[in-house]
Amino acid sequence: MENATDALKMAFAIFTFVICLSLAFSMITKAKETADTVLWYSDKTNYMLDYTNGEQLKGARIVGRDSVISALYKARKETTVTVRIDLGDGTTIEYSSASEDSIEFNGKSGIEGIVSEKLRGYEKAKFSERIEEITIAGTYKIADDGTKIVVSTEGISNPTRIYITYTLLN
Repeated sequence: MENATDALKMAFAIFTFVICLSLAFSMITKAKETADTVLWYSDKTNYMLDYTNGEQLKGARIVGRDSVISALYKARKETTVTVRIDLGDGTTIEYSSASEDSIEFNGKSGIEGIVSEKLRGYEKAKFSERIEEITIAGTYKIADDGTKIVVSTEGISNPTRIYITYTLLN
C-alpha cells in the first residue's frame, strides 16, 4: 500500500510540474506578444497611416534611400519582384531582374547605374513605399479578411508578381 501511495504522490508531483511548465511557457509567450506589439507601434517605419504635405498616405511606409537600394538588390535575385522608383520630376525608373542588362545610365548598367547616377543626391530623402502582390495565373479564393489563397497554379511556378513602388516625398 505504501508503494501505491508513493506512486500517487509522484504522479501528482509530475502533473503539478507539467501544469507549472505549461503556465510558464504561456506567460512567456504572452509577454513576447506584448513586447512585439509595443515595439511594432513604436517603430516609425511600419505600415501605418501617415500625413505628409497635408495628404494621407494609405498603407504606405516611409523609408530612406537605403531601403530603396536593398529592394533593388532583392529584385535582382527574385524573378517575381519589380521595383518602381518615382523621383517626382517626371522620372520613373522600373527595375526587375529581366531588365538588368537593358538599363544603362552614363555607361553604368543595372543597379550600379541606378544607384550612382539616378539616386545620387537623395541620401537624406524620404520615400513612400507601397507593396502590391498581384496574382497573374492560377485559381484562387478570397478569404474573409481579403487575402488571396492560391488553390491551383496550373503548372506555373510563380503565379504572383510583387511590385514595390517608391515615391519621393521631398
